[in-house]
Amino acid sequence: MIQTAEGAEDAEERSEERIKYKIILIMMKLKYKMIIEWSEEDNCFLVGFPGFPGQKWRTHGDTCEEAVDNGTEANKSLVIAFQSTGESLPEPTINKAAE
Repeated sequence: MIQTAEGAEDAEERSEERIKYKIILIMMKLKYKMIIEWSEEDNCFLVGFPGFPGQKWRTHGDTCEEAVDNGTEANKSLVIAFQSTGESLPEPTINKAAE
């Protein structure tokens, strides 16, 4: 069977969608701690992931909402980076609610 360029593009899009779906499933299962802290020096909210080595401050946002959005995207990119290099993902930190 000969595959057209259009068919190849469709197959590539389906493959990308499967990868995105897999990442979403991983993100839902693994809940990593995301720290958001105001920085007077930088005049923005800094976002970090203490569960990932070397990721004390990964991204930022001018508002807290923007920091959350940017942090969510940064978390996805960390998971993708670890998977693409074959590194094991760090275990998420599990905190218990105050009693």
